[in-house]
Amino acid sequence: MKTGPFNLIVYILFALLFAGAFAAMARNAYGMDLIGFSCLGFALVFLSDVILNMARGKKIGNISPLEDLLLGALAVLFALRVFYIRFEGVELVVSAIGFTLALIYLFKRLSIKTKGVRGQLATIYIAALFFFLVSLGLAPINAKIAEISGMAGFGLIFLVFGYATFRPVIHYKEKEQSTFRYLASIGRNGIVIATAFILMSVYIGLRDFGLIPELYTNSKPQKYIQLVKMAESGEEEPKNGKYLHEEYAWEMETFLKKYEE
Repeated sequence: MKTGPFNLIVYILFALLFAGAFAAMARNAYGMDLIGFSCLGFALVFLSDVILNMARGKKIGNISPLEDLLLGALAVLFALRVFYIRFEGVELVVSAIGFTLALIYLFKRLSIKTKGVRGQLATIYIAALFFFLVSLGLAPINAKIAEISGMAGFGLIFLVFGYATFRPVIHYKEKEQSTFRYLASIGRNGIVIATAFILMSVYIGLRDFGLIPELYTNSKPQKYIQLVKMAESGEEEPKNGKYLHEEYAWEMETFLKKYEE
């Protein structure tokens, strides 16, 4: 997919994500649906890139198609999470995707031979993405270390975007280049990853300080949602192979079936 249509679609999907978040905080039931459909939209964008690359004769093992494939799978998993559709081992799958993407961006930095300001900017930018993705991988394993990694990534991306804002143009071989365009040339998906993590970090920070409300849905009881969050954050260990929210859901379904009968 060419950069122009890609950027336009990404802008629309982020706008849909924003609209869904504000609707959910305003306790409108459709808010979470908008967030879920936005995640599915991102999945379609990434997976369509994989199909186009394969049609052009590129192998799926190339870093770019593999990166798109993993990001598409991650977007699908986020959508399933929004709709409270789960399967056994989903946390491990998310961790594996996060760590694999982190390695992909590490290899990207090793492949960049640019030195000077451009090289330093690339190092800090990719380091921020690396810490973000490691945070994603660690979240189901160790929430505290994941939080530290996420904070490190947030600090580094703040430096990069701050530099790009105050120094919008960098010089290379007596030519001028937009700083943001240079960052996008390193990997356009990186901008999407950074933006998504920044939005999540800002939301979590403001929510924890009580400045904005929780995202709301009336499709599931709030207790069930709390139990799901405990399982996803690693605060709860499964007993006999099951989490509390799974037992909660089973007992609720059993009760409703008896009521219907």
